Amino acid sequence: MDKLLTTTEVSHLTGMSKSWFEHQRWLGGDDGPPYVKIGRSVRYRIADIQDWLNRARQSAVSLPSPAPRR
Repeated sequence: MDKLLTTTEVSHLTGMSKSWFEHQRWLGGDDGPPYVKIGRSVRYRIADIQDWLNRARQSAVSLPSPAPRR
């Protein structure tokens, strides 16, 4: 079983603000990592955070180059 991290721990691990993660949960989109809700507590699986970071890195590499300026 993976250790479950709090929003604060994930914030420290990724260098992103705690409020960013809270906002992503509120939006309900695919930009934030998956999370687990246990009662009122929100937790993140380490494996999910690693997968989310890997997907973010891969999509950033695949962005098209900007058009040359004329």
